[in-house]
Order: sequence, then C-alpha cells, then structure tokens
Amino acid sequence: MGLSRNSGNTIFFKFKFSLNNDLFYGNTGIGCDRLKKAILSDLLLGKKMQIIYDKTNVNNCKMLFKKSEYDKYQLDISPDYLPIINIIDNICSERK
Repeated sequence: MGLSRNSGNTIFFKFKFSLNNDLFYGNTGIGCDRLKKAILSDLLLGKKMQIIYDKTNVNNCKMLFKKSEYDKYQLDISPDYLPIINIIDNICSERK
C-alpha cells in the first residue's frame, strides 16, 4: 500500500491485489484530522489490509480500514488486522 494523495481531511491510499492471477489496483480514502494524517500514513504505508470487491466488477474495490466498514458489510475482522483497525478507529474518532 502506498500514499496516493493527501486532500483536506482525507488521506488516500493506493493498493494492488491479485485475483485469479490478474493484478488489480484500487484507491481508498480515510477521513481524519489534518494533524493526524502523518500518523496514519506512517502506520499504514507498506501494510497489507483486507479488500472487498464487487464480483461483477473487480475494479470496484475498497480497502477496509475501520470497524464500521466491517460492520457495514457484515464481515469479521481477521485477528491479524484487529490491532491496526483499533488504532485507526482511535486516531480517526478523535477528529475535530
């Protein structure tokens, strides 16, 4: 995962994933206080996170960063990702 762009109160991360030997690319943003975007960037750059995609259009994909996103899609958070999801939720819940 890499930093895509940094705009207003949203930081965008680009990512790639492989499915059936094909490579796909996506871009997902996280809303966060401007002063905390550097913390998120340092925390997430180079990390692997879970991705969801539309079965009919794999290019319609999203990286999951927050517990509320897992809840929305009725997905369980893998224990491997839970610590980082908790950190992101804590950082982003402190938005001013």
